[in-house]
Amino acid sequence: MKHFLITLLAILFAQLSEAQTQKYSTFYVQRANLFRELAITFKDIVFIGNSITNGAEWNELFPRKRVKNRGISGDTSGGVYDRLDAIVKGKPAKIFILIGINDISRGIEVETIVQNMKQIVEKIQNESPKTKIYKIIHRQVKIREIM
Repeated sequence: MKHFLITLLAILFAQLSEAQTQKYSTFYVQRANLFRELAITFKDIVFIGNSITNGAEWNELFPRKRVKNRGISGDTSGGVYDRLDAIVKGKPAKIFILIGINDISRGIEVETIVQNMKQIVEKIQNESPKTKIYKIIHRQVKIREIM
C-alpha cells in the first residue's frame, strides 16, 4: 500500500509539473488548430477573445451577417496575438477583440497587456489594412449599434 501511494503521488506530481510548463491547455491547442483550418474571407466579421467570446452564439445574434467565432476559453492578449495569423490572412471586414479579463486575473502587468493590445492592432493594420478593428470592453456594450 505504501509503495502504491508513493507511485500515485509521483505520477500526480509529474502531471502537475508538466501542466505548469505547458503554455496552452489541450482544449486551447485543439481550438487554435481547428481555427487554422477554417477559412476567413474578406466578407467575414470575426470575434476573437476568451470564454466570453467562445460562449456567445454570435451567428444567432447576427443571423444575416457572416460572423466567425474565434474565441477560446482561458485566452489572454498574448494568446490572441499568437493565433492572429490565421485570421488576418483572410483579411476580414471587421474584427471584434474581446480580451483582457484573463490577463488581469493572472496578474499580467498592465503595461504588458497594453503592449500586447498594441501589437494585435498593429498586426491587423499591417497585414489587413482594410479591416475595421473594434475593442470591446468587458461591460455591457450594445454591439448591435456597431454592426
